[in-house]
Amino acid sequence: MAVIALSLTGPGPAPCHAQQQKFRTTPHDLQVLEGAEAMMRCEVTNVAGAVQWTKDCFALGFSAVIPGFPRYSVLGDRKQGVYNLRISNASINDDAEYQCQVGPARLSSAIRANAKLTVICKYAYCLLHWEKTFQTSRP
Repeated sequence: MAVIALSLTGPGPAPCHAQQQKFRTTPHDLQVLEGAEAMMRCEVTNVAGAVQWTKDCFALGFSAVIPGFPRYSVLGDRKQGVYNLRISNASINDDAEYQCQVGPARLSSAIRANAKLTVICKYAYCLLHWEKTFQTSRP
């Protein structure tokens, strides 16, 4: 009778050395004049998860074209890890907190980076619009 010995220790599979995804460029707070273009930058090294932007915690989605936000688009190149949010013809309604989110992947944790966009009014009616919006949103 032959005895076969199995080793439960030993070399085993090679360890995985996947690089953690991280920001190369994070969005930063930005001020633009009403009507100007705003570009919020987000660049990721070793991107593994899905990338999206949020506006005041509202998810804008994973597409370059953002449904319901015709002046918003994500410009860049996935292979290069570039996901810049462009807002054309900025208005007071775009004044918000934005976040670039990179979701988790098999070997990578989720990462997030915030930036505030401040839209500076050109005209007095812009301030009146803001005050009216603020007053109607209070309880």
